[in-house]
Amino acid sequence: MARRSRRKQSSNPTPVIIGSIAAILVIGIGFIFLKRGEAPSAKAFPLETYVESCNSLRGMNIASVAKLSKTPT
Repeated sequence: MARRSRRKQSSNPTPVIIGSIAAILVIGIGFIFLKRGEAPSAKAFPLETYVESCNSLRGMNIASVAKLSKTPT
């Protein structure tokens, strides 16, 4: 039985170029929109006030962000 030779596909750089341009545009547009918003402002935690009287912080909203990671044993 005769074997057919496989025809190599020609590498066409057009999809790669279009994808790269699209990725750069998406990153640029995202950067522009993120820069447009107001800069976040964080107030310093009033440690002296807390130490003097913890009732002074009543009604204050404080958020903390944490990331838990599992360490291998």
